[in-house]
Amino acid sequence: MHRGVQGPGLRGLKGAEGPAEDLGASCREAGRDFGVLRENGEAEEAASGRKRARPVRSKARRMAANVRERKRILDYNEAFNALRRALRHDLGGKRLSKIATLRRAIHRIAALSLVLRASPAPRWP
Repeated sequence: MHRGVQGPGLRGLKGAEGPAEDLGASCREAGRDFGVLRENGEAEEAASGRKRARPVRSKARRMAANVRERKRILDYNEAFNALRRALRHDLGGKRLSKIATLRRAIHRIAALSLVLRASPAPRWP
């Protein structure tokens, strides 16, 4: 058995350079090329020995994305409120849920479509 190599499955294992010890050394060298993960999961560049710095603008970009998302949600909720007002629901002051609003809108559109199909087409002069 080769020195430093344990287990029956590794007997006689040879790397491109020589015996199994050389295979381990070549694996360690390959790890330097691709970077190393520390025990806590942070990436570290083995060649320089320093952590990769996050770009400074990433925090500003994240904050801008949060502002855009808040605005999108506010617009979305305003649209639902407008739809609720158009449906003129009466629940004694309780607000209609979003799914209930959508279901009532579907029923209202279906009812208006039936009215349009049932009435005769107007004649334009």
